Amino acid sequence: MIPFPSSLLYSAAEGAVAANMIVYPLTYDEEDSDGANTLTRYGPGSAISPDGFQGDGYTTRLTRSSLPSWATSSSGPVSLSVHCRLWRRTAATSDLIAGLVEDDVSADAKISVVALTDGDEPCFGSITNTGSVRTRYLGNAFWKYALPWPTAFLYSGANKVRPQSHLFLDATTLLVSGHYNDTESRVYKIDLTDNSVIGTFTFGTSTYRHVAAWAVRANGDVWCTDFETDMLLKIDLDASFSSGNAVIDGTWDTSGLDTGLSALDFITVSGIEYALINAYNNSARYTYVFDADDLGVGVALPADRYKRFYLGNRNQGFCVRASDGLLYMSRSGTVRSISVFDIASAISSTADGSTLPTLRSFAVPSALCEDIKFHPSTDEAWVSTEGRSSVADNDGYSAYWRSPLISHEPVERHIRIDYDGSGGWEFWLDGILFDTDTATPTAVPAQLAVGGYPQATAGWANGFSMATIRSVAFKDGVFSEAELTALEAGTYEANSLTEYNVTISNPGAESGTASWTNESGVIGTRSADPAPHFERGVTNTSYFFGGTSAATVARQRFSIAAATGLSPSEIDTLIASGDIWANLRWWQSNYNGTADPGGCGIRYLDGVPAALSTTYSAIDDLGQALYWMKRSLSVAPDSGSRNIDLLQRMDRTAGTNNDTYIDDLELTIYTR
Repeated sequence: MIPFPSSLLYSAAEGAVAANMIVYPLTYDEEDSDGANTLTRYGPGSAISPDGFQGDGYTTRLTRSSLPSWATSSSGPVSLSVHCRLWRRTAATSDLIAGLVEDDVSADAKISVVALTDGDEPCFGSITNTGSVRTRYLGNAFWKYALPWPTAFLYSGANKVRPQSHLFLDATTLLVSGHYNDTESRVYKIDLTDNSVIGTFTFGTSTYRHVAAWAVRANGDVWCTDFETDMLLKIDLDASFSSGNAVIDGTWDTSGLDTGLSALDFITVSGIEYALINAYNNSARYTYVFDADDLGVGVALPADRYKRFYLGNRNQGFCVRASDGLLYMSRSGTVRSISVFDIASAISSTADGSTLPTLRSFAVPSALCEDIKFHPSTDEAWVSTEGRSSVADNDGYSAYWRSPLISHEPVERHIRIDYDGSGGWEFWLDGILFDTDTATPTAVPAQLAVGGYPQATAGWANGFSMATIRSVAFKDGVFSEAELTALEAGTYEANSLTEYNVTISNPGAESGTASWTNESGVIGTRSADPAPHFERGVTNTSYFFGGTSAATVARQRFSIAAATGLSPSEIDTLIASGDIWANLRWWQSNYNGTADPGGCGIRYLDGVPAALSTTYSAIDDLGQALYWMKRSLSVAPDSGSRNIDLLQRMDRTAGTNNDTYIDDLELTIYTR
C-alpha cells in the first residue's frame, strides 16, 4: 500500500477523548476481543470465516443488546471502523453492515456503515438519524480511495476543479490535471509517498482550457489532448514545471477526425508504434489508429489513418495495460463502465471500420469517471472522477480511485467514521480523509448490529447485507494509529480457524456437467447472457443452469474424514462442541430477476450414507437480471455426520428454460 501522511491518515483530534473500545474481529468466533461478550446469531449457522463474517444478504446477522453507557448515548462522541467486501447492491433502501442503532422496526442509527446502490453497483454509505435520515455515499465496492484532489487547489476563484487525467511519472510520482469549469487547465505533480504537491504549471486562461488525457510515447515524448480545440499537444514537462507555464513543443490538429478529443494512448504492434485517438460523444465515435510518427506532421485527416474502429460511446479515456496488452476504456454517464478490447489483434488483423467486441466490462468508481491509467509497479487501475451523480457535486469525489481489475470480485474497503460529540463528522475511506459534515444525531442506540437490522425478518429487501465483514470496532473517541494498524492486521484476534478447502470436481462447468449427479431434472450449462463470472487467469467459458427441467437438483458428495483428515471420533468431538461447520460459496445470476428461483444447499449424511439434514440457502430469483452476485451458506453438521453433499437447486416458474445460473462453487470446512 502506498503510504499517506499522518495529516491525511489520522484526525487532529486524536487522543483528545478517553478510550473505551469494543472490537469484534469476526475471524474466529462471535466474541469480542476480550472474550467477554458474544454476539447473538440470527441465521442457519456460524457464518464466521478467516476472511470475516459472511453475510448472506437474506437472513444472517449478529447483534448485541448489552452495551456500555457511552455506546447508548445519542450525544456522546463515537467512532466506527469496519473492513468489508460488499458483494451485492442493495434490494432495500439500505442494508446494514455495522452500526449502533435503535432496537425497533425503524432501527434509526446514531452511527452506521451501510450498503447502498449507486447506479447499478453496490456502494458503501453512512446513515445517521438527525430527526431525518442523513445518508452519505462513500464509494462503490470495487474501488479503493486513492488520492483526493489537493485541497488547497479545489477552486480557482469561484470555479471548482474537474479532475480529468493523470500520468504516472514513476511508481511514487503522479501527474494530475484538471480544468476549472473550462476556464483553465492546471497540472500538479504529486509525491505519492506523502501526497504532497511538488510541482505545478498552468495552460493559461485563453486556450487549451480542457486538457483531457495524457500519454507517453516509447521515446519518452509526452503528449496530451485538449477537448476544447481538438489539438494534440507535445509537452516539455521539465520546462513546464520549472516555469509554471505549459511549454508546448509541438501540436497536431485532429479536428478533421471528430470533435471533443478525449482519449490518447500509444501501442507498439509488430515493431510499429501507433497512436490511438478517440473523441467523447453520446453517440458512437471511431477510435483512430495512426502511425505515431505522424504526430506533429501536418494535420490529422481520416484518409491518413492506418485503421479506425468503433468501440462505443461516452469514451472519457483509455489506456493499454502493459500486463496483458489489452485496451481499457473508461466510459461515463449511463454507460458507466470500463470496457476491455483486444486492440493489438484488431490492428494486426481486423478490417478497417469494424466494430470491436467487448471482451469484458468492469464497474467504474462513479458515473462521472474520467481517464484511466495503470500503476507501473502494482498494476492497479487508477481512475479519476469529477463527481458522484453530477459534476462537482461532492468534494470527496474530486479524486482518484484504484482497483486491481483482475476479476469481478469487490475489493476490501476500510470505512471509518468519527463523530466528535459536538456535531462534527469525519469520513475516512481506505485510510484517507474523504469528507466532513456537521449534524447532531438524535437516535438512542440500544443494539450493536452486524450484517442486518436487529428486528428485520428474513428477506432480500429487509436490510441484510451480502458482505464479508471483519474488524468491527466502536470507540468513544478517535482511534489511535496503533489501534487502526491492529484492526487492519487483524491482531485483536489471537486465534485462527483451521480451514479445509474441499476439492470440487468441475466447480465452474468448464467440463460440462461432469462429476455432478442429477437428483431431479437434468442440469445443463450455458456460456452467454450473461457471460460467465470472470477472474483473470482462470478459465471462464461456462456456468450451470437448470436446463429445461421444471425442478433441477444436482449434487457432489464428499467424505468429511477424507476432506479433513480427521478421525470419526475427532469429528464427533468437534460436532458436540459446536466447533466444526461447512461454508459454501458460489456465484449466482438469473435471466430476468423475476422468475426461476434457485440457490445451493448442504446435506449431511451418516456413514450409510443416509441423510440427516438438508439446508438450502434462500431459493430466490435475486430480483436482479443478468447480474452475478456471490452468495454463501454456512451449516454445522448433525451428530453422526460422516458425509456432506453439495447441492445445486433450480426451480423453473416460467418459460421453457430453468434460468437460475450458478458458477465457481467453493466448499470449505472450518474447525477451531
